[in-house]
Amino acid sequence: MKEIKVGVVELKPMRMISFYGYGEQPEDIAWEKTASWIKENTEKINPKTTRIFGFNNPCPSVGSTKYGYEFLVSVNEDVVPNGDMRITVLPGGLYATATCEIEKGEDFPLYWNSLNAWCEESSYSFATHQWLEEHTIEGRPFAMFLPIKE
Repeated sequence: MKEIKVGVVELKPMRMISFYGYGEQPEDIAWEKTASWIKENTEKINPKTTRIFGFNNPCPSVGSTKYGYEFLVSVNEDVVPNGDMRITVLPGGLYATATCEIEKGEDFPLYWNSLNAWCEESSYSFATHQWLEEHTIEGRPFAMFLPIKE
């Protein structure tokens, strides 16, 4: 099991713009759209305050090599979506979070398994709001957020 340092945070609701990909590498598809939008809208992005989250949507299923991935970028009220983008509100909630140093895709389950084990051993319970992977503007994931409740 991966050794991690876990913190507990409450995310407040955030207005987000959504970028979606579906296929055998949906993260790449969704990130291409996200990175392109960020590059074209640098004046709308504050590197110090912009948050970027991603998650499977839908999750991989047995027998299929295809699944979905969605990126959410926090935006102000003046941002209007175009094309297949959409505005959504990330409702926020209580999360167990761990900073990650991902070397390759196979490392993801190690962090998620460690967060799950932490929750099972803690005074918290699993919650049903959206789990999240936080990304940098360069696209690298750097934190995982497991939904929890007291």
